[in-house]
Amino acid sequence: DGELETMEERERVIVRMYFFKTMTLKQIGVMLDVTESRVSQILSQTMKILKTRLGPVMEQEAERIAAALRKKD
Repeated sequence: DGELETMEERERVIVRMYFFKTMTLKQIGVMLDVTESRVSQILSQTMKILKTRLGPVMEQEAERIAAALRKKD
């Protein structure tokens, strides 16, 4: 949730509604008084930012897990 705190409020709300409350884009749009298309645009932009920020962290974690698995063999 740390990366979410660096986002704009509306971006955080959309990510939380979509991924944690499993709401549809249409439902989110109704709640935020924006179009479903706009919610999709915001979510897409936000996911690109998160992937850029979290990509290196995820790669490091994958390497750590792979190394641990190799030690077990």
